[in-house]
Amino acid sequence: MSSTSIHAVLRADRNTVGFAAWRSVADVLLVRLGEGHRMRRTMASLQEIDDWTLKDIGVNRCEIMCLAQQGLNRRR
Repeated sequence: MSSTSIHAVLRADRNTVGFAAWRSVADVLLVRLGEGHRMRRTMASLQEIDDWTLKDIGVNRCEIMCLAQQGLNRRR
């Protein structure tokens, strides 16, 4: 099979309803993975801050996970 015919088959598959459904599932999955990564990164950054600085900005160490999750919920 030549490369042009392979590309024609791939283009035809992308126009089907099934491909669109899988594409939307993949998009949602990638967004959720990105949100999880962003939340873990935020938590790690806040956990690196010393207790005095956290107190100055009005955050208790036990609130870090909730704050990271709320940041994600505000974007939706």
